[in-house]
Amino acid sequence: MKSAFISGGKWYKGNTHAHTTISDGRMIPQELANTYKSRGYSFLAITDHRRYGIHSELQSDNFLIFPGVELDVVIPGTFEVHHIVGISTPDKNKFAHGHKFDYDGTKLTGKSIAELLADGGNYCIYAHPTWSQIRFEEFDKVEPIIGMEIFNYTTYLGGNTGYADAYFDRLLYDNKRAFCFACDDTHNNGKADYGGGFIMVKAEELSHKSIMQAILKGSFYASTGPEIKEFYIEDGIAHMKTSPCKTHTFYATNLRGFAQHVVGATEFSYKLNGKEKFIRAFCEDNNGKKAWSQPIYL
Repeated sequence: MKSAFISGGKWYKGNTHAHTTISDGRMIPQELANTYKSRGYSFLAITDHRRYGIHSELQSDNFLIFPGVELDVVIPGTFEVHHIVGISTPDKNKFAHGHKFDYDGTKLTGKSIAELLADGGNYCIYAHPTWSQIRFEEFDKVEPIIGMEIFNYTTYLGGNTGYADAYFDRLLYDNKRAFCFACDDTHNNGKADYGGGFIMVKAEELSHKSIMQAILKGSFYASTGPEIKEFYIEDGIAHMKTSPCKTHTFYATNLRGFAQHVVGATEFSYKLNGKEKFIRAFCEDNNGKKAWSQPIYL
């Protein structure tokens, strides 16, 4: 059996993209951390614009803060922008708390800011590509990234530009190994833009190292509500088990979607044809909330 999730361990809920008054958010860091902790989250990355944040004083035994930042560049002569979120663990990150990234956003490229973050010990996540109006040919140039935001709650609320499924498929169809994230991108600028997008990580324990190791293994899913309890391949058949949903779908290299539409269903399966390079799972509940697995690579 080949499973998307590690055996054993526990599930931990987290948000990988959030802002405070240090950049353009309305909550101070302590208030932001309390907001997520009170809603049952296990971890949060505070990723203010161009200002690196560590915020270790805000964490406790049952709530982690991941170091992070969000950087951006404009593609000259266009409306297109690259936004890259960098997150790390305290032992890997090389930037100081409060480090200011002072640069001309029209002179660098998406690739160069991703490389800057990676050189500083951070893992790069491409932020809200639909909102950013990025063409695929520009999106393809950005590396290294470990994944991208398939759902961003703030851009969904602000202009219905939060979903980015096509960009994720672009990476996978181009044989790039990448993961999908759902996040809030919290600003709290007149909207309660928290709790709308999150990841659920199955890890050995609640520690920076264990959570990040699980993410890098793909032992997590992105969601706006539904649970993906199991996703695995056994004897040439892909299986998924979820909370009650009205739609379940598999996507693969040469599979343009294989779906069932049964309200309240919790299981779905698909027999592989042997030509797949990857397969991923998706589900949607009766309220329109969605969840996306990471790919199982074959």
